[in-house]
Amino acid sequence: MDRRADDAPRGDRGARKERIPAMADPQQLRLEAFLARLASSRIAFKLDRVRESYVMVEIAVPGERWEVEFAVGGEVEVEVFRSDGTIRGSEAA
Repeated sequence: MDRRADDAPRGDRGARKERIPAMADPQQLRLEAFLARLASSRIAFKLDRVRESYVMVEIAVPGERWEVEFAVGGEVEVEVFRSDGTIRGSEAA
């Protein structure tokens, strides 16, 4: 039985997709493990890139904000910003 083009999945039309395994980079695995720990702890985060060769994970929890940067070369930099709980008005800006 011949397979017609109409029988192919929409968007593929006969194209064959294969998953090519990526090389396991230790830094990528470290970053992925860190993100998985945050997710399993239900801590919200966002990813950003503000410097060449670094991925920054921005984390906000009550009273603190963290910036954790993972470098391609293996180093990890952490900055923690803590609030003293004081709420200031617009005159403080």
